[in-house]
Amino acid sequence: MKTVARAGIALLLLVASVCGVMPLSGCEDDDPDFSITPDAVVVEAATRTNLQLIVSGGIPPYQWENTNPGLGTLAAAGDTGFYSSRPVVGRNTVSVTDAGGAVVIATIEQM
Repeated sequence: MKTVARAGIALLLLVASVCGVMPLSGCEDDDPDFSITPDAVVVEAATRTNLQLIVSGGIPPYQWENTNPGLGTLAAAGDTGFYSSRPVVGRNTVSVTDAGGAVVIATIEQM
């Protein structure tokens, strides 16, 4: 039993050191003032669609990430990102992480 307790404490310390002192649900911070617009979009996959994504709140600078570049490209600077879909069916996400570790996600459904 002591080994299990020690392993649990070690895991807790690892999560706290990687994520900072945050809830165990993940490293994202639940900052209600940090948001992305739009946060969900459905586009027609047969044609290229260009979207402007804007974050507000949070703590600059922001780190932008396109999780599936095969579905579309992302160019971003500061609080604005431009996503251009490829004519491919699928679901892509663009995540933005602020300097405090808070994360917001926009989902692009290409149908």
